[in-house]
Amino acid sequence: MLPTVVNPVIVYYQTHYKNGQFVHPFPSSTAAFHLNFGQFGNDIVHLNDFPPNSSYFAPLLLEMMQGNGTKVLGMLGGAAPGTYDCLTADLLYTYYPPLRDVIRTSPIATALTEGFGGNLSGFDYIPLEQDMTSSIDWYNAQFYSGFGTFFAEDHRVTAVVLTNPDNGSGYIDAHAVEESIGNLMEKYGTGWGGVGGWEYFNSVPEEDRPWMWAVQMSEAMRVQKARIEARMDADV
Repeated sequence: MLPTVVNPVIVYYQTHYKNGQFVHPFPSSTAAFHLNFGQFGNDIVHLNDFPPNSSYFAPLLLEMMQGNGTKVLGMLGGAAPGTYDCLTADLLYTYYPPLRDVIRTSPIATALTEGFGGNLSGFDYIPLEQDMTSSIDWYNAQFYSGFGTFFAEDHRVTAVVLTNPDNGSGYIDAHAVEESIGNLMEKYGTGWGGVGGWEYFNSVPEEDRPWMWAVQMSEAMRVQKARIEARMDADV
């Protein structure tokens, strides 16, 4: 039988307010934050353009403290001015220590393919993979805006796609993503990195209920898992 682990569904929860109203995070998905820093004087870390102790985050922190099971990952922002400029050799020991134990990276898909080219951060993931394979659980990889089409050549890749065509180029509609999920589960079963969406607040097909994108992806995985299990039982 297939392992009982469920493929993760990750949503990038960077925009917290829409039309002045707080956007509630979906409790059964994983929310990922980008940390943008280096552009606000001597302040080292900013979370989505605000200091972590800003009242901007009060509604979010209140929900998180309710113990609703939401898992949160912090990620280093790629497009933010100063983000990687602050990690140069002369500034590394000033800016890196606050990030060392809490931040993950989210590479563009082409950065994970040797010889393919394309990398925003300048960090070389190929030697990292060669040296630290056993210590890496998954990669959150960006498969949009010209940095790759939805696929996964490694079971540890979480394929992040757009949830709304307004969020970038290379949008794939939810039904096409579901089809790709089926193909990937035929190859990896439930032992692959799952799917992610950029970003949460305006996810379609139901923008007024953005959590439905994550629900739809989870349901696609559940249905495909049931199909595979039924086929395996029939072959016994």
